[in-house]
Amino acid sequence: MPIVLPLRPSIGNFEFRTVLLSVEYKFKCRWNRQTLAYYLDIREADATPIRFGVKIVLGTYLGRTSTHPLFRRGVFAPRIPQGDDRREAQFDDLGTRVQVWYYTNEEVVAQVVNVLTGNPPPP
Repeated sequence: MPIVLPLRPSIGNFEFRTVLLSVEYKFKCRWNRQTLAYYLDIREADATPIRFGVKIVLGTYLGRTSTHPLFRRGVFAPRIPQGDDRREAQFDDLGTRVQVWYYTNEEVVAQVVNVLTGNPPPP
């Protein structure tokens, strides 16, 4: 089952921890007023940097060029779980209209197979 990151709307900068693939990670989320976009910094639980400045953009896998096991074994996918408002996340949208989901590689494959076979995709 994919994991939805605990993002909070209408907060310019905040930090949180979450467990992915049985490992705890630290995240910092930042709103940039110049680019009107949110960015993620990702660290190991001991604060070792993994990836900084990952822009949250709909329709992409975040940090996909990283070779860290977190990115090799799964994907971060910003998505709109309800409705069809395809605008990028605005200041009040992150965690509500726009969510970031983490899928393991196996979950991504299952979604693709469901789409190709005409079965409704799981969440």
